[in-house]
Amino acid sequence: SSMSFLSLLRQSITVKNPTGAKDLHGKETLGSSATVKCRFERVYKVITTAERDKVPIQAQAVVPASASVSIGAQVTFGTDKYRVMVRNDAPGKNGSIHHYELMLQEWEFQS
Repeated sequence: SSMSFLSLLRQSITVKNPTGAKDLHGKETLGSSATVKCRFERVYKVITTAERDKVPIQAQAVVPASASVSIGAQVTFGTDKYRVMVRNDAPGKNGSIHHYELMLQEWEFQS
């Protein structure tokens, strides 16, 4: 059941989704922060995106399907900041989305 799944999400992250607007320096601006329950783990792997780019990933998080998390969002876990590079949909019954798997890269990695 979904209740037992949610009970597995013992950690939480802070998520700031990109607004689509840019600041004076051309950096994407972020919206207000939301706290999202998750299962967070530090990993190191290189993944291949849909565009065939190779992307290093330093963490991944499982979040409920109800969470609003978009590609490019800033995710904070403790004192560490990450960027959502990939969001994989994990389907549940009847084709609905059960949860998302977020592939995260250290926020400063690209600068």
